[in-house]
Amino acid sequence: MRNGFILAAASVVVLSLTNGCDNEEKMGADIIPASDIAAIKIIDTVTVNAYTEKESALVSSNQNYLLVGMLEDPVFGQTQTSFAAKFSNTSYGSYKDNAIVDSVVLSLGFNLSNPSYGDTITECNIDIYPLEKKIYYDSTYYSDFDISGYLSEKPVGSFKFSPQNAKTLIKTNLDVEYGNKILQATRDTTFDENICGLYFKPTEGNSIMRFSYSSSYTGYTVYYHLPDEENARNVSYSIANDDARINLINHDYSSTKFNEEFSKTETESQYAYLQSLVGTKIRVDFPNLKELNKENLNGKYYSILRAQLIAPLAENEISNQESFPALSSLICVGRYEGEENIFYFPEYLKTQNYVTTIVPISIDEKNQQYSINLTARVADMLKTYSLGSTPKYSVYLYPANPVTDFSRSVINTNKHSDKPMRLVVEYITYEK
Repeated sequence: MRNGFILAAASVVVLSLTNGCDNEEKMGADIIPASDIAAIKIIDTVTVNAYTEKESALVSSNQNYLLVGMLEDPVFGQTQTSFAAKFSNTSYGSYKDNAIVDSVVLSLGFNLSNPSYGDTITECNIDIYPLEKKIYYDSTYYSDFDISGYLSEKPVGSFKFSPQNAKTLIKTNLDVEYGNKILQATRDTTFDENICGLYFKPTEGNSIMRFSYSSSYTGYTVYYHLPDEENARNVSYSIANDDARINLINHDYSSTKFNEEFSKTETESQYAYLQSLVGTKIRVDFPNLKELNKENLNGKYYSILRAQLIAPLAENEISNQESFPALSSLICVGRYEGEENIFYFPEYLKTQNYVTTIVPISIDEKNQQYSINLTARVADMLKTYSLGSTPKYSVYLYPANPVTDFSRSVINTNKHSDKPMRLVVEYITYEK
C-alpha cells in the first residue's frame, strides 16, 4: 500500500480531564471557581522518543514545481531528482506542407523565490530524452515511478550550466530531427498521440534545481521557414495545466550515519533526521505519558493548559546547516498503528471559504528550534489512558511540502546531553 497524505475528519478533543472520570460537564478551567484551583504546574520529564523513518514513495505527479539535479549531502547522502512532462501546442500554431524546420529552442523557467539547493558553482548537465509512451494527467504517479520503459534510447538535447549563473531560465537547442517529428505530428493532428513529452535526467552536478511548469519561459519553440520566404516563423509549445508531469526522486543513504537506524524500533541516537524530497520523517512517541496521571494528579480533576513539543536543531558541526539550511516549516500529523496513510489533526487545519488547508509550523530562528503545539494531542492521549485504553496513533513530523521542498533538518532527540527534545506540559489541578 502506498503512503499518501489523506485529509481525515477527526473528533475535537476535550482539554479538561480527570483521572478515571468521563463527566465532561464538570471539566474546564473557565468554570472552576478560582478558590478551587491549585497553582499552575509544569512538567517536562515526560519521556519523548524520536525515531528517524524512511519515507515510502509519495504521489509526485502534477506538482507545481519540476525538480532535476543530483546532490551529495555530507549528512543525508546522495539524492537524485528527474522529471517527465507533457508539452502541448498551446499556441495552436500550424505548419504549411512545405515548412522547413530550422531549430528547436527549449527553455525552463526557474522558481524565482528558491531556484536551487546545494552547490551552485559546480557545473550541471541535464540530458533530455523524448518519451515514447504517453503519461496521463488523470493518472497517479509516485516518486519511485520506473520511467525506463517510456524513454527513447538517445537524448535529443542537453543543458550544461552553472546554477549561480542561471537566475531566470536555462535554454538549449533540441535536435532538428525531433523538430521534424513535432512538425509532422502537428500537421497531421496526431501531436497528442505521437509526441508524448520529454524526460530530464541529470548526469553531472552537485545541486538540485526547481523549475516552474507554468513559467512563461518553460516550453519549446519550433522555428521554421518556407522556401519562398526569408522571414522565419515559429510555433510554441508549453506545459498546460492539464498536462501530465512527474517528479522522480531517489535517495541513497548507504553512506550516512543514520542508515542503520531505519530498521530499529529503539535507538540511543542523539539526533533525528527530517528530509524533504520524499526523504525521511520523524516519529515521536510518549511511552510514559500515562504516568502523568499516577505521579502528579493523585486522582484529582485537572485541565491541560498547554503542551508543547520543543524540538531543537542540532549544532552545525552535526547538521552542516550553514551549507544546507534547515526546513523553514514542518507539519505535525498522526498515523494509526498498522496503517501507512497519515491523518491530519484538526487543530492544524484551517477552513476558509469552504477550502481546508494545513497549518504549518514555522521554525523559531532566534532559538533554533521548532515549537509544536500538542495540547489537544496530550489531552486526547491522557483521556484515552484515563478510560483504560491505549492511544492507537503516533505523532509524526513531516516537511511542510515533502515532495517539492528542498531542505532538511537534524533535530536533537531526548538523548541529547545539552538541548534535548522535550515535552513541556502546563496544567492545573482542582478539587471535585
